[in-house]
Amino acid sequence: MANFISDGVPDIEMDIQLESGSDRQALLDLKRNAILGDEVDAVYIYSLVGKNILYPKAEGVIVYIGETGRKNKTGTRFSQHISTGPSVGSDTGTNYTLSHYYWSGEKLNLRIYVLDSNGDNRARKAIECQLF
Repeated sequence: MANFISDGVPDIEMDIQLESGSDRQALLDLKRNAILGDEVDAVYIYSLVGKNILYPKAEGVIVYIGETGRKNKTGTRFSQHISTGPSVGSDTGTNYTLSHYYWSGEKLNLRIYVLDSNGDNRARKAIECQLF
């Protein structure tokens, strides 16, 4: 069973927006964040700021929920989510929806929650599912 390290409060929270003081570079900088170092497990949520998405059953702001756990520098995961350019693919870690919102100038909020799951993928997935 996994738990949030900080009782459900994000360990890292940031807004990301093209041509702002906190743009894609902020995601690249997460690879040097000590909280997201080696063998750290986390779940994360990207949301729109100031704009709703019209989902089939209700309006919402959440764009993407995911989980990660890497042997080396978990923080490197986040720079892959948004492509390096508006019409450029990056790699299999690129998220088209996040990239589209970012390169369209929308403000995204990222909340990262560190877990005590000790590399247990099933435990990370269970916490991720609770966030839905």
